[in-house]
Amino acid sequence: MKKEVYIGTYSNDENSGIFRLNVNTKTGEMDGLTQITKTLNPSYIVMNKEKKLVYSVLKDGDDGGVCVSEITNNTVMPFSKILSGGHLPCYINIDKNKSFLFSANYGTGVIKIYSLGEKGELTGITAERDHNDLGLGKTHPHYIGLTPDEKYLFVVDLGLDMIILYNYFEGKLGEIFQKVLFKKGCGPRHIVFDNDCKYAYLITEYSTEIVTMRYSEAEGLEITDYISALGDGFDNEGDSSAIRLSGDGTRLFSSSRKPGTVSMFEINKETKKPVLLDTLESGGEHPRDINIDEDGKILIAANRFSNNLVTFLVSEDGKKLIRSGYELQLAEPTCVVF
Repeated sequence: MKKEVYIGTYSNDENSGIFRLNVNTKTGEMDGLTQITKTLNPSYIVMNKEKKLVYSVLKDGDDGGVCVSEITNNTVMPFSKILSGGHLPCYINIDKNKSFLFSANYGTGVIKIYSLGEKGELTGITAERDHNDLGLGKTHPHYIGLTPDEKYLFVVDLGLDMIILYNYFEGKLGEIFQKVLFKKGCGPRHIVFDNDCKYAYLITEYSTEIVTMRYSEAEGLEITDYISALGDGFDNEGDSSAIRLSGDGTRLFSSSRKPGTVSMFEINKETKKPVLLDTLESGGEHPRDINIDEDGKILIAANRFSNNLVTFLVSEDGKKLIRSGYELQLAEPTCVVF
């Protein structure tokens, strides 16, 4: 069975843009690579498959911002964008109803909420906060999203070693509800919630750990456990990147740009803690992102510095990652979306 995959890239030349390809979920073979837009530096992308839209960060001259494009046949036509001076955001996300887009800017420390129109177009900025104004130190927001109940908007701030939860309602931000502080210098980066919406798993960039957290509407997030994201024989070089959860919620996956690895974990049914099953080399240098298909059968690693995509299969018993033997050359891939 073949599935469509979209790839964001980080490049300032004619090779920059969003790409589409097909992957065989049984073998891992990839083909049909097509550049569907030449947007500069779309390093992170989010899909609205119902409306055939792709949201991306972008660079436009000296400005950075967000863009929405329509997928038509073999091309993507940008039809709406909002720019601001300086750095482009590092992460974007959308709500369940696809009414609002959220952005986190690592370079400026600013988070923004954008409203979306009936056709999915960007219609304005409804809220904005500058984490520099918190007075807590050097801020680097690296992830932004809503809690599963959409009661809070939360920001993973790598610079502050903190998650900040804001009260949230329909595109508006209220006061800070909670500040979750992590180990000093660990560098919290990205996060996923489990299917029951009661636990969350976060990857730290510098300490290369998986952090388990309990979540409730009343109490917010509570840290319960730290474990290493690397298997035996791999040294922590302080450069982890992505974390993903399988569709059935039983397997967790992470990547580390140094030493260049992908790891798979099993979520314990009783404790909800991840148990490391396997760690493999990513098949390239600097795996900036990974993603697993909804069926939990095929994983793609985007190795930015070696300019290649590599596929891995999950073994039949779900205990091992298997290098498929297939890879595809692409300049600076940084985001993988099934």
